[in-house]
Amino acid sequence: MGVRLDQSDGAQDFTSFPSDTFVYLKATEGASYLDDEFAINYDRAIGRGLHVGVYHYFSFESTPQAQVAHFLTKVSDFGDLPIGIALTAYREELPSDTALTQQVQTFMTLLQQRVNRTVVLMGTPSMLAKVKTISPHVARWVISAQKPKTAVYWQYSNAASLPGTDSSRYQSAVFMGSQNAFAQQTNKTVR
Repeated sequence: MGVRLDQSDGAQDFTSFPSDTFVYLKATEGASYLDDEFAINYDRAIGRGLHVGVYHYFSFESTPQAQVAHFLTKVSDFGDLPIGIALTAYREELPSDTALTQQVQTFMTLLQQRVNRTVVLMGTPSMLAKVKTISPHVARWVISAQKPKTAVYWQYSNAASLPGTDSSRYQSAVFMGSQNAFAQQTNKTVR
């Protein structure tokens, strides 16, 4: 089990989190935003010995090149899980599916050339369908109240408590494979 956090969740203590929990932390957004709680939550999660992933919130307003440059300027430690690329329909008019796929693919390619790490695409089923032609080997993090047919990670709630923790509510997720498959996710490089 795991959670996805951003600055709206505040600085976390993590001592009440079970040791086998994974945590995905929002690091950046677009070409200029840095999550205010990223550094402290990253240090605390690593200090607690949790599996950590970082994610970038993809923007339609800036180029993939500018977003990669910003991400790499602000983030030097990537955790031990694939780097997340969050795709959200945050405005009414989206780029065409072809244009969006090209932008996300460019971002992924540039990022992977620089850091040689695998990525996971994060989004609702409808948002992930817009980039469905991106390699099926790229992991998908599906945000849905209903269990997806295929996904590596499933974010099943935006406000669930994590077993063993206090009453805080989190964007809660599960890894959809075995413990061995999860272990293979850690520090995986692009092949």
